[in-house]
Amino acid sequence: YTDDNVTITEDFERIRFFADCNNYISAVRSNKVAKKEFYKFRDGKEMQQVLREVVSDHGLQDLQLTTTDIANLYKIAAYEVAAMEDGSPLPGWVQLFRPEHLYVLEDGYDVSKLKRESSPRSVFWFGHAETLLPLVTKLNLFNESVSSEFGGGEHLTAAGFQSRLKRLQLEDLPVTNLFRSSHIIPFAGNLVFYLFYCPNLDGERQEPSLNDYCLEVRLNEQVVEIIPQAEGLSRPLRLPQVLAHFESCLPSVYNKTALCDQPLSSPPSA
Repeated sequence: YTDDNVTITEDFERIRFFADCNNYISAVRSNKVAKKEFYKFRDGKEMQQVLREVVSDHGLQDLQLTTTDIANLYKIAAYEVAAMEDGSPLPGWVQLFRPEHLYVLEDGYDVSKLKRESSPRSVFWFGHAETLLPLVTKLNLFNESVSSEFGGGEHLTAAGFQSRLKRLQLEDLPVTNLFRSSHIIPFAGNLVFYLFYCPNLDGERQEPSLNDYCLEVRLNEQVVEIIPQAEGLSRPLRLPQVLAHFESCLPSVYNKTALCDQPLSSPPSA
């Protein structure tokens, strides 16, 4: 079996969709704010130490190298290593660096790539299933009391098994109105809020506003609707629409003291 039997289609416009997007180039790749962390690392103490030690180890004082030169030398070394055969001696470019230098240089490269080609501004919160499930419930997801073509429309009770059975047997998961904790919060369950900058490009460009941002929510890597389609809001959801829908949860409105500081009552008896 050879490559002659494989049809190869080159579609750079699809695969490298960002390469000829002027908006991406100006707003991301050429955005000094987005690359601020890279500049801070490049000029930071770790890179300065690598520079001093490379210059000292090889007597390169006359070259007046900079941390940018060191980063470029690291790239050359990486290309050489990528092309070398297994068991070959390390190329001279690699021998410019001490082993511990490579960790510093790799980290700087990762910071650069993250800021220019990935999702640089992420906030992660970690908890247990009992942490995630109340949040999913607060978002009104998997509400048994909402009817659908698969049934539902009643609150989940001990007597409601038969009304749930049809939905329990569905293979197309998750079912929007089936509160099934094994599917909602499996091991390593996760809830992700993606905030995208999606400005309206019609007309004259203006300063960014909240309406330029869209929100997508994924539970366990699958998109979920946090606002029912029945409300008639356009997709993708604009940030002001989401904030209006969850207005009672906003810090300026939510009153934890009034909601939570109530005297404890005795639990119901079995």
